[in-house]
Amino acid sequence: MERKLRVLIITSMPWRNDNNIGNSYSNIFKGMEDRIEFAHIYCRSGMPQNKLCHRYFQVTEQDLLKNIKNRKYKPGRKFYLEDAYQTEKEVFSETYNKMRVLRWEIFFIARNMLWNIADWITPELDQFVEEFNPDVIFGTLTYMPNVNKLMVHLQEKFQKPLITYAWDDVYSLKQFSLSPFYWIRRFNQRIHIKKCVEKCEYLYTITDMMQREYSKYFNKDCKLLFKGYEFVGEPQIKTKMSNPVKMVFMGNIGAGRWKSLAKIVNDLTEINKESQRAELLIYTLSPKTDAMIKVLEVPGTSKIMDVVSNEEVMPTLRSADILVHVEPKKMKERLFYRLSFSTKLVDYFYTARCILGIGGLTASIDYLQQHDSGIVELDMSRLKDTLRNLLKSENKIKE
Repeated sequence: MERKLRVLIITSMPWRNDNNIGNSYSNIFKGMEDRIEFAHIYCRSGMPQNKLCHRYFQVTEQDLLKNIKNRKYKPGRKFYLEDAYQTEKEVFSETYNKMRVLRWEIFFIARNMLWNIADWITPELDQFVEEFNPDVIFGTLTYMPNVNKLMVHLQEKFQKPLITYAWDDVYSLKQFSLSPFYWIRRFNQRIHIKKCVEKCEYLYTITDMMQREYSKYFNKDCKLLFKGYEFVGEPQIKTKMSNPVKMVFMGNIGAGRWKSLAKIVNDLTEINKESQRAELLIYTLSPKTDAMIKVLEVPGTSKIMDVVSNEEVMPTLRSADILVHVEPKKMKERLFYRLSFSTKLVDYFYTARCILGIGGLTASIDYLQQHDSGIVELDMSRLKDTLRNLLKSENKIKE
């Protein structure tokens, strides 16, 4: 029997089908399990959840704290899962969720210091890699220095080809912040990103805008890689509209996206005073504050729903008349996501439903415009009229 290609995946989060990175990796590598064997190293708490990988090495921040208290303690553990698909999703504490919402610079700096102080690149971690003996190391190029340092260490020690995948603009200086701590952290992460890219055979990017910019920054071959589907046969068109019109948003509401959603809710509330025209259902894993819930849940107009399982995602999207995509408007958040592409849009395309994109001009919104893939409104002062006109036109929604 011919030996399978062995690919070592490096990410910060566990490879789970219910987070963006894990879902996309499962999508990209789907159908290759008869040719590729996977192992995964990740640097967070929680369990993986996918159908492709069985070998894991996990290092958590709790491990790091134990190591700092007792240097004899070796952070990290290896484990094997015959079925990695039936694991439960981690439930975060209220305090941790609040930190995720606030995103204060002090939290990021403290986490980076923790990874710098602890002795987490251990002989046990190296032994895990040596036993797996990968042919390729494939990892997410991230703003977290520890992940990029890990990829550099493994490439240098084992001399295996390294390929990285950039999702967000983690490198350029086209950002906005008045915090000196932000810029200290930004310049520090750029050092580790550049070292990591220098070790790469080549770099994948998630948008053509990023591909052009990063090719210039690093003088490195950059290739474009999307999540995808086989768009074959006739799409499952929804012939009968819901009454009221059913609008569905699915995805992350952090980093200011919830404010764009709140604008939709506010305008729909005004429109619904004339007659019950539409209802917006919001499916999200993002932590939510009381302030978010207050503006996103309006009886008769909008509702925050329980998260659905992976198997229920497509049926839920197909139940909609209009699928909603939002981007942040605030400059700092919009600049961070300007080169990013929402992988959820690929799911939206596959459902063959009307897409409404609003908010700031990012690569995702640009894609909708350039490919005439949805109705886009960037001027929030005109959003109410755009919504009213769309909801009055069943033919436009179906088209």
